[in-house]
Amino acid sequence: MQLVKAQDVPLVTDWLGSISTLVQAIVVIIAAVYALIQIREARSARRATVALHLFDQLNLEAAITRRRRLYAKFARRMSRLSPSEDREIGRIANEFTQLGFLVREGLVDERLAITLYYGAILRCGEILMPWVRQQRRAREDEFYADDFEDLYLRTLEFKRKYRSGVRGW
Repeated sequence: MQLVKAQDVPLVTDWLGSISTLVQAIVVIIAAVYALIQIREARSARRATVALHLFDQLNLEAAITRRRRLYAKFARRMSRLSPSEDREIGRIANEFTQLGFLVREGLVDERLAITLYYGAILRCGEILMPWVRQQRRAREDEFYADDFEDLYLRTLEFKRKYRSGVRGW
């Protein structure tokens, strides 16, 4: 049996110190990865909450009724709207402007929003884009409903890519 010499003791303690430092570094890396995962989860939960709230608003009976009135009644006479009808049309544009903003900012997944509201976005966009341009001139605001227009254009692109040849909306 060999005895440990006094000169070998610092070598053993250096090894133990190095191993301890390595273990601590691994623990810190694991904690950082876990924290990043938690941040992602929190971001996903926040995005889902925002999306669900807006989707709830778009699926209210009053919102659906407004869109149906736009398709059936207002589309034929957009240039002769009463002030209350004009406000109703503005509300539809605002709803889709909000959705477009959330899509543009990445708070709502683009494909999800377009897939869920594909027909409504296309129909409302087709009817409302001339009205939006008129509102921009009247308000002297070139950016009025620009997120709605962007969402409409994204939806047209989606249609071109994934739904070309599909009849209807």
